[in-house]
Amino acid sequence: MAPTASSADSIIRQHVLLAAGAGLIPVPIADMAAITGIQLKMLSELSASYQVPFSRHRVESILSSLIGGLASREIATIGLSGLLKTIPIFGSVLGAASMPMAAAALTYAVGSSFKEHFAAGGNLENVNLTRVRTGFRQRLETGRVLAKQLIERKSAQAEAQAEPEKEPESKTKIYCIIKPNVGKTGKVYLKSYIEGWRPEKYVGAIDELKLRYGVDDLETVKDQIIAEYRKPFLQYLREKEKERTSPPAAKATAEA
Repeated sequence: MAPTASSADSIIRQHVLLAAGAGLIPVPIADMAAITGIQLKMLSELSASYQVPFSRHRVESILSSLIGGLASREIATIGLSGLLKTIPIFGSVLGAASMPMAAAALTYAVGSSFKEHFAAGGNLENVNLTRVRTGFRQRLETGRVLAKQLIERKSAQAEAQAEPEKEPESKTKIYCIIKPNVGKTGKVYLKSYIEGWRPEKYVGAIDELKLRYGVDDLETVKDQIIAEYRKPFLQYLREKEKERTSPPAAKATAEA
């Protein structure tokens, strides 16, 4: 059975997060080894998903040619991070700030490049490096955006689990509204209905969220979107409720 784009994207997103985590390892060289290992594991899983024979030696050779020649910005970032981590205490902190995003962006670019190649029927023996290089830089930029979104999403989920909502707020019914005809690619909002009041808050562009969740149809992940953005939406409701119920004098003072 042929893999779906969503299953391949899921493999890539998982390893992008793992690479970002490896970038936080406070030991020089050890983090590079971890990131390389994560990328090899990702490509092994993608190969298995597309039923392509996997060769570690062949993959290492391809990665060396591909990354060494094109990802100078990421390599420089990772190299700088490694040097910073040799400085006790402060070095680890400074290095950790730049390493995760560079590692995650590289991992996404590598994974998406191989995914496209495999999906077109290619294998490890007929990788066209010239063709791969054509879109690799753009994939690095996309990887930067996706990595930032995934890291923020993971942090939001952790905060939501650590701080359960108050009982009254947990009963607030929230809807995910997709508006395909708004903006260039359509927009997504969270909305609620409270005693004749219909507050809504913008979440993101449709294409942006499709990339973030790795799906072609956002209808399939509405519950996930609501769960992830529930906490900031409830905070938004609290702020708007204060504005609605504030005495006119208080509103005038605030506006002044």
